[in-house]
Amino acid sequence: MKKMYRITLMTMGAIVTIGVGQALAMDTFMMSSRHAGMGGAGIACSTDATAQYYNPATFGFFAKKPVVAEEEKEPELSGLATKDWGIDINAGAGARIHGEIGDYMETLANVDFDELSTDGIETEEDIRNLVKIAKSLSGIDDERNAFSAQSASNVAARIGHFGMGVYGMAQVSGQVLNLDTINLGIDAVNAADLSSDIEAANAASSSPVVTGGGYSYLVFNASQQSQLSSAGLSSNSIQILDNMAASEGVTSAQIQQITDIIENVTDGSTAGSATTLDDNTTTIIAHGIGVVEVPISYGYAFNDHISVGGNIKYMKGRVYGTSIRVFDDNNDEVLDNIDSKYNETSTFGVDMGIMARYGMLQVGLVGRNLNSPKFDGFVDTGTIAGQPYSETIADVKLKPQAAAGIALIPIDTLTLALDLDLTANETNRTNYETQFIRGGLEWDAFKFLALRVGAYSNLSESDIGLVYTAGLGLNLWAVRLDVAGAYADDTVNFDGDEVPAEANVMARLAVDF
Repeated sequence: MKKMYRITLMTMGAIVTIGVGQALAMDTFMMSSRHAGMGGAGIACSTDATAQYYNPATFGFFAKKPVVAEEEKEPELSGLATKDWGIDINAGAGARIHGEIGDYMETLANVDFDELSTDGIETEEDIRNLVKIAKSLSGIDDERNAFSAQSASNVAARIGHFGMGVYGMAQVSGQVLNLDTINLGIDAVNAADLSSDIEAANAASSSPVVTGGGYSYLVFNASQQSQLSSAGLSSNSIQILDNMAASEGVTSAQIQQITDIIENVTDGSTAGSATTLDDNTTTIIAHGIGVVEVPISYGYAFNDHISVGGNIKYMKGRVYGTSIRVFDDNNDEVLDNIDSKYNETSTFGVDMGIMARYGMLQVGLVGRNLNSPKFDGFVDTGTIAGQPYSETIADVKLKPQAAAGIALIPIDTLTLALDLDLTANETNRTNYETQFIRGGLEWDAFKFLALRVGAYSNLSESDIGLVYTAGLGLNLWAVRLDVAGAYADDTVNFDGDEVPAEANVMARLAVDF
């Protein structure tokens, strides 16, 4: 089962250059280390070439000479009017672990399946492992349990009111599908032997479960007891499993699935053929998309207060997809060739933005991918456990996204910003949307050291919780260096450690005049 961790890590690592899978749409991204440190807020306060992504209307105020006399001019706190040209380079990546997939994977990774297959149930710990396996398998294929990752990078330049760049963005997710709960290699003889093994292991325990008349069931209801009895398990072994399930914290919502899995194990063994992990068809389906955009931007300011702008962008996208058999000893070859299954499409996109500012207040509105660019999917074929499979990798349509932002700049060294997604955005995970609220501040201390903090949260889903961000920037005359990181307040189990449910890092090098 350690391979499941390797599959997860390699698939998430592949996001640096590609995305994988059956995708529906694409999430929003952080495209600037400066804004990443401020919780991702940037629609109303961008000051560099990545305004192409955050709000192209910003270009209308770059190098903008005031239309009023100098003596009547209000202070230009954002500093946009002094910026003639600049180049930005950003790169970052992040990952999320959704639901309880980390706990399930850790449990399965710590079970010695070979020992259970070879020796059957011999000890109390073996009974406990049987219950743990059933508990993990009962929930691991829930669509809420998944891992996902994304990366973003860009090289962008601006000259006056014009901008151009190359932006790369990718997202990948994976979850367990086609769960096989029969071919687990557990007691591959018959249900009667499984019962006797459980009873013998209980009798040898230092604290055996008292079986027989008068036992009060803790988890299994009458229907589930009858189901296991019909599958060939003795009443004593059912009582022992009930006691162990209760000690492992099995809930009433999980117990029916666990009952079905234990019945499946006995069905597989009763069929007369040995059930082994080599025959197990449990599969991780990896989902995602990678897109390269080449935008050309222009912004026009009607006056000192209102500006509009837009992007026309060439887009090349790859929709990737593959199926990885978890227990297959040969899945290394699949992982090594994970980037070979894709379909590539070229298209174009349109973004528009508007920005208003008056004194210390700035407000922005942006719409991305207004023409709903689409990337074609394909059919993934192969074999799993010697059986052919065919999976349709769906087309990916980038539906229009709208977001608004507000920034307050009380002095030229302090910026407070807040962004809100006005649309709930589909992602490359089935039935999973994001709608972020992002906020943060920047204090440009002494004009050469910028300190940033912020946070963001997904209003559409509650599985990740609040994510905190922080960043640091060094202004060395015209050269700027920035780093930023983010971590979720909620933690999950992964490979035996408590880790944030979400984490991101980003770095930036810029030349700014």
